[in-house]
Amino acid sequence: MHHTYDTLNKALEQLKTALAQKEAENDALRAKVYEWKKRALAQEALNQQQIESHRERELQLIADHQAHIDALTSAHVDKMNSLSDNIICLQNAYEAQIAGANEPLVILVAQAESKKIKA
Repeated sequence: MHHTYDTLNKALEQLKTALAQKEAENDALRAKVYEWKKRALAQEALNQQQIESHRERELQLIADHQAHIDALTSAHVDKMNSLSDNIICLQNAYEAQIAGANEPLVILVAQAESKKIKA
């Protein structure tokens, strides 16, 4: 096979043109990859920010819930203590009445109530 200088030169020019086209395609693809990567990183940062925001909100809701439970528990304990004090006062008044104390039942209950209010 015998090639002339012109034929070889023409083939070389075609190869150079093809190479330039491929390099341009590669550059365009690199630019697209860079843009996609930039978008992906921005979206990942946004997602992380949203996750953190959700975590903070969850922790706040848990804290609010615990504070509500504590308040209800405290109110319940106070109510039960008050009821227990009333029961004890009534029991003491009843026992005093049965034992034949001179004071009427109403006075003992009133005294027990006044002691409870002072406490």
